[in-house]
Amino acid sequence: MWQITIALAFLACFLSAYYWFSRKTKQNIFKKLDIKGPEPNFLLGNLNSFQDKCLHVVYQEWTKKYGRIYGYYEGPTPVIVTSDLEFLKQVFIKQFSNFHARKLLPIQPDPDSGREINMFHARGDRWKRLRTIINPTFSTVKMRQMSPMINDSIDIFLEKINEKSNSGKEAIDVYSTIKCLTLDVIGKCAFGMEVNAQSNPDHPFVSRCQTIFKNIIQTPLLTIVASMLLYFIS
Repeated sequence: MWQITIALAFLACFLSAYYWFSRKTKQNIFKKLDIKGPEPNFLLGNLNSFQDKCLHVVYQEWTKKYGRIYGYYEGPTPVIVTSDLEFLKQVFIKQFSNFHARKLLPIQPDPDSGREINMFHARGDRWKRLRTIINPTFSTVKMRQMSPMINDSIDIFLEKINEKSNSGKEAIDVYSTIKCLTLDVIGKCAFGMEVNAQSNPDHPFVSRCQTIFKNIIQTPLLTIVASMLLYFIS
């Protein structure tokens, strides 16, 4: 019996050592490439940095601290962030054939075979097929047809901004105002709905959209756990 116990203990030690070594190897990639960035947590990488702050706020802070090109880790997965124009030209123009696919998220259907996949998560030939299907929607003729609806929503947006600005009684929450403008445009152009979110922010369409994004933003633990699971199954 004691032989089995020793064997299991040895196996557990071996697996722990292998996990630690492979994890540290992955989290040293940027140091080997001489790319600056925040020091990662062994288990979470830098995901814990997004617990209390929005993604773009953390990115701005890191850009000021580490420069236009830096790296961080989502669990064991290295992520490069850049605002360098020459770097972006290489990715989006000169070497686009090497960077055409999107990053795989920890929780999403298989991009090649999942039935629930959409154009935002598809890749390769499947993305090309979906893009070909949707291209006519954004043709010059269709965009001209949508322009009056977009302009109407923008006119309401400017009226609301002027009203709040002239009243002088309250600060203007630009973020919420632009969200309502966006929902008005999407409602009209994509769904044929008169949402009027800018005048009626309590519209069911608005509240349900806010609930979806609120749940995504306020459940970072789910993303963290999913990233850790992805490490074991990949």
